[in-house]
Amino acid sequence: MGGLEKIRDKIEGMRRALPNLIIFLAGVIIGAALVFVESALNPPFIKGRDKPAPYIILEDDHFTRLTIGVNANISEQELCATLSQAADNHMFDGRDYMWYAYLFVDAFLIKDGKRSAYRAARLRRYVPIIDHRSQDSWELHTLVLGRKDRFSMGIQRARHGF
Repeated sequence: MGGLEKIRDKIEGMRRALPNLIIFLAGVIIGAALVFVESALNPPFIKGRDKPAPYIILEDDHFTRLTIGVNANISEQELCATLSQAADNHMFDGRDYMWYAYLFVDAFLIKDGKRSAYRAARLRRYVPIIDHRSQDSWELHTLVLGRKDRFSMGIQRARHGF
């Protein structure tokens, strides 16, 4: 009978733990949904309103990394718009996405002809394996999955890094 009581105790312990597990999972799901909604309601820039600034290409490995230089007086919204524009312009410049499906665009500040010691921002864009010459498939992809741009900012550190 001792073995049967141990099984009953384990089942009772699982019954007591189940509500806590459900509450935990609900919290994780609600938290993820709030992060998604917040990023959708507060984009880093608004296309059409925040104009991209002029940039120069500093380095281009023609694979998945592009490094650009921008004026040191740029705002964060302009910087995000510029990164997005640079990705749009150079996303399909004969790049090889076979092993890594992301394009990284790094931005450094340029002041008096000198490049900042630290990166001002980075854009990471998912690039699907599609025929980019076919406008229909690209529009369908962006409609269904979006561009999946991720920005990481470090503009203040870059401004102090001259």
